[in-house]
Amino acid sequence: MMSSQKQQDEHLDAVIAGTISASDNLAAFLASLESTEDDVKAWCLRSDMGGYAQAEACDAAPVRGLLHGVCVGVKDIIDTADMLTERGSRSCAGRQPSSDAGLVSKLRAAGAILPGKTATTEFAYLDKTVTRNPHNLAHSPGGSSSGSAAAIAAGQIPLAIGTQTGGSVIRPASYCGVFGMKPSFGSISRAGVLQTAQTLDQVGVFASTLTGIGRLCDVIMTGADGMMRATQSAFHHPRCLVFDGLYDGVVETSVQDAVKAVTSSLGAAVTHLPAPEMIASYLAGHKAVYEVELAQNLGAICDAKSALVGLAAKATVAIGRTHHSDVYDAAQAMRICAIADLSSYFSSYDMLITPAATSEAPLFEEGTGNPTCNALWSFVGFPCITLPLTTGPTGLPIGVQLIGAMGADKKLLQLAKWLLDTYDASRSA
Repeated sequence: MMSSQKQQDEHLDAVIAGTISASDNLAAFLASLESTEDDVKAWCLRSDMGGYAQAEACDAAPVRGLLHGVCVGVKDIIDTADMLTERGSRSCAGRQPSSDAGLVSKLRAAGAILPGKTATTEFAYLDKTVTRNPHNLAHSPGGSSSGSAAAIAAGQIPLAIGTQTGGSVIRPASYCGVFGMKPSFGSISRAGVLQTAQTLDQVGVFASTLTGIGRLCDVIMTGADGMMRATQSAFHHPRCLVFDGLYDGVVETSVQDAVKAVTSSLGAAVTHLPAPEMIASYLAGHKAVYEVELAQNLGAICDAKSALVGLAAKATVAIGRTHHSDVYDAAQAMRICAIADLSSYFSSYDMLITPAATSEAPLFEEGTGNPTCNALWSFVGFPCITLPLTTGPTGLPIGVQLIGAMGADKKLLQLAKWLLDTYDASRSA
């Protein structure tokens, strides 16, 4: 794995340095699309002519940005002034934003090429889209950032942007066997990004390598500095925590065994503690906040264009409208409690290690999968990253999720580098 990732990082270095022209890099991207996209369906919109115009401008530019000439996929709930942003919904067909989202402006300023929009589930919610898992087309790539994860897994692009409100970065990254990171809440601007739940919505990143995660974070995170360097400098002597019994009865045994094999390779660095008793209450709080805020944010469009909106969004809007204000207030109070409770562990430990998803990717017909392993971290806003370290009984990827303290994003990348190195060394021994 490390050799392949080294080659991918070297390719990106060559594109950014200009050894490989932006135009040639775009041509390679388009060739990859021609060979895989009919099956994977990771893109809801392509802008080949726009991509070539961007590539030509990159090749002529005297100053090179941090992502100069690199193709980046952007989820179709993120506004782009030169491309439609239809939010995965027939109710938003033909929607053309007048300006770029804040993070898109940062990508363009860094020299990135945006050759289209990656597919999303409707309103980044539960109804599945047409995207398939590149590892096995009979299976789901996850939701809702399905297109972004699948495009990387198919080898079409090295970097992509997604969002997570429940588990829509970490879960599809796990299913598709790519790197995915949800940084600390609020660390990436949500200006120009569809709001579904203001307490929970968070922007995340996907990449084919850990270094790629750092590259993207350096560009779009507020005040980021040295995130890519952090992926190349392992944290020394980390204190790792595993919660025994976490998600018992929900996470499949094969996934538990796969993650246990990884944590066992880390030796004395890992401490086991019983999972906090309040986890189920925290997850219930996440659900209540999501339902109420989804109703607040999508209620009007569900009313005005009901025939064009899918069942999942309409059903949840209806549920959210039934909650009295005291339910919402109690859930927000639970969130404050959860942040304090879970933060306390990071005074003694550097990271928590958990499964990234409850199972391998489910069959396509079964939907986008269970977000239980991720919803808690969306609720409290802590940074988390999934590493594509292992596979399940059918050969599909299984990710290992690392969670860090709020604001400790750079440290989490260093911890991820340490874990990758340690696990690779244990398998080589």
